[in-house]
Amino acid sequence: MPHFVTPAQVAWKVADEAYLWDRVEEAFANVEDSGIGERSASLSYFRMIEAEATTREQSEVFAIAEWLELEVIPGELGLDLSPDSLGAEVLTSCAEVGRRLGYDLSAKTRVAFLAAEADAPWATAPYGYCVDKYPYEKICLPYHLLGRPRERRQAVAHEYAHVVSINLSQGHAPNWLGEAVSVLSEGQFDPRAERLFSEGRWPWREPAKLEGMFDVTHGDPETVWRAYQQAGLIGRYLAESMGEKGLGDLLRTLGSEGLFAQLVGRLLGRTRTDLALRRHCGIGERELFANTLQWIRR
Repeated sequence: MPHFVTPAQVAWKVADEAYLWDRVEEAFANVEDSGIGERSASLSYFRMIEAEATTREQSEVFAIAEWLELEVIPGELGLDLSPDSLGAEVLTSCAEVGRRLGYDLSAKTRVAFLAAEADAPWATAPYGYCVDKYPYEKICLPYHLLGRPRERRQAVAHEYAHVVSINLSQGHAPNWLGEAVSVLSEGQFDPRAERLFSEGRWPWREPAKLEGMFDVTHGDPETVWRAYQQAGLIGRYLAESMGEKGLGDLLRTLGSEGLFAQLVGRLLGRTRTDLALRRHCGIGERELFANTLQWIRR
């Protein structure tokens, strides 16, 4: 049977292309004008586009460094913040993550603080997110962080660690490894996690299961929180085992895995990540997860 493309599918394809080039106002207008946004199965994506487009209508962009831009609505900054001081803080946080992971800050990055009106119960990612766009990586952070300096710095560190993971691994880092690096870089851990995982009161997930548990738009919030905490503990274990710069080297190994090695891995039933771990650490994914659980129990 012939495959028919619906007008809604065409509209989303056009909007998606515009969004990935950060033409967010064009992307939003496309889905809004076609009437497919609020009634579609992609409502969370629509809300994300809407938040960025709303911000773009009011924001200004400030060059902080050759590789770093800040997008913010100046009128929404408090008395203790200015674009210069906020930009300097963001630069410091990003540079510290780069130093810890041995990354040279080469990827162009824009950090955007979303408009106050987008700081709503329907927000797709209420704690911030990172998108691999063109011509830069884009970090989006919620408005409420402008009044919370400590949380703001942690959020910048978490999301910039995703920039590092994406670029060192050439986009091949699985979700659990990206979050392991980001939670480690952020430095905020639930003090209950070690005990509850050790006692089995929080289930310790296998790699394939953990991989799909970070979706804040569809997952149960408590389950998602536990997934982040498990990833953070794996990040801590890897950092203790090989150092934080070793984590950066692991990501590089993941990004440079050759085609022949991947073909051999498929024949052996191993993922690209499993192969990189074996090359770099001498253990595979399942062994890493088991070793981390034993480590926290000790």
